[in-house]
Amino acid sequence: MLVQAILVGLVGAFGCLDYQLGTLYAFRPIVLCPLVGLVLGDLQTGLAVGASLELLFMGSISIGAYVPPNETVGGVLACAFAIQLGQSTEAAIALAMPIATLCLAIKNILNAALPILVDRADVFSGQGNLKGVYAMHFLIGLTGIIMAFLLCSLSFYLGADAIQGMLDFIPPFVLAGFGVAANILPAMGFAMLGRLVLTKQLVPFYFLGFLLCSYANVPGPGRRPDRHHHRHRQVRPARPGRSPAPALRGTGMRTMTSSPENKITRSDLVKSAVNVGALGMEFSWTYYKQMNIAFCLMVANMLKKIYAGRPDDYAEALHRHCAFFNITVQFAPFVGGIAMAMEEKVARGEIEPESVNDVKAALMGPLSGIGDSIFLSTLRVVAAAVGISLCQAGNPFGPIAFLLIYNVPGFALRIWGAVKGYELGVGFLDEAQRTGLMQKIMTCVGIVGVMVVGAMCKDMFWASIPVAIGSGDDAQTLQDILDGIMPGMLGMIAFWLYYWLLSKKINPMVLIVATMVVGIVGAFFGVLA
Repeated sequence: MLVQAILVGLVGAFGCLDYQLGTLYAFRPIVLCPLVGLVLGDLQTGLAVGASLELLFMGSISIGAYVPPNETVGGVLACAFAIQLGQSTEAAIALAMPIATLCLAIKNILNAALPILVDRADVFSGQGNLKGVYAMHFLIGLTGIIMAFLLCSLSFYLGADAIQGMLDFIPPFVLAGFGVAANILPAMGFAMLGRLVLTKQLVPFYFLGFLLCSYANVPGPGRRPDRHHHRHRQVRPARPGRSPAPALRGTGMRTMTSSPENKITRSDLVKSAVNVGALGMEFSWTYYKQMNIAFCLMVANMLKKIYAGRPDDYAEALHRHCAFFNITVQFAPFVGGIAMAMEEKVARGEIEPESVNDVKAALMGPLSGIGDSIFLSTLRVVAAAVGISLCQAGNPFGPIAFLLIYNVPGFALRIWGAVKGYELGVGFLDEAQRTGLMQKIMTCVGIVGVMVVGAMCKDMFWASIPVAIGSGDDAQTLQDILDGIMPGMLGMIAFWLYYWLLSKKINPMVLIVATMVVGIVGAFFGVLA
């Protein structure tokens, strides 16, 4: 039991580590629950629970300063308890959200002390003490990882009997109701995604995706699993910043031509895209200054090269890049490349140092809008749909497919972005705004994302209304009649209902609880399945 508790704790710690890295997206239930299944000797249950919880937490994504319930610890513990006690996915679903919400509250209490460490990092950077900045980075990150390990291991070790007692007390129809709610809640996750990307101009593309999936037999990102088998997170809020970028001298396109000793090379840029800072962009994230420490560490070695032999200027530059920063993590190296092109100009006295942070601030909002649309609202959803479908079929390749689909483009963008950002220099911002490039990209990405959401409302909504109408051979269920009118109609109705409720600023937690109640009542009277 102790060994299992430690292993479960290590899975939770790994998930927290990845969450704070902001890199692989391995902290999601679709990845962690199969790992829990492996360490507890029941991979198939881990796959099934991971797929169900991924749908439950589909809309649970961190955007801007919003931090959702802790799906990492919630998913790990819910899956672990379900396997240990021999319970169904419905029991795991019943446990996941309360645990996730409690863990978020604990994490928020811990976060209250972190600004002290952020301020110390500021002091160290002003002294040119890079080791001190690293120390604060790791100290902030490790507090979260240790917390996740202790919560998962101790809760699993101490809580099994209490959890079993609670499950024995719950009537069977209530657990069945949780299963019904799990079939309905994907619609809320899709609605939350819709709130991120859907505009009046894009509404037709939602229906196009839905209709193609319903009538043209165009498969969505994932297919509806066999029902019998099934039952056995507005774009990122704009960061503080000024736009357009300030007018600067020498803002033309930049290329890597001459190579004096202190000039940034392609190798320097590639290394910066995969170093501790870049891959740990959210490792030391705080409400206070968010990704500031990690960004500083990402560019520190290049700053050291640019200001070689000028320790005071180096310390000033290091401190400059400890300012507030937040962006979709895959775009951070791109901004870093632009910033280093500007730092070379600062070192030569061609522009003012303050202009570097002005440009960084101006880039945060637009690039985050594009990045969140691409990675969180589109690519993540496609990856989840494919992974969920495979997991529902008991295929252990499901989590791997999810990780590959999400990460291969992400790492390619990191490396390409660092080099391209340096080549373009600060002239990129003026050019992008002049040509409307950013708006065009966001529109195209939005169309794809909305069509994916429409298709998934058809393919990944599994609730049904099994109420029989008629008798004998002519008997039909209400679900059959609805599907005859329009296949998948119930999923589309649920999506728009949730979308409307979310637009009325109703808390998602309230909607989850209400859905659980509807599921329980529906299961009790046999009108929902």
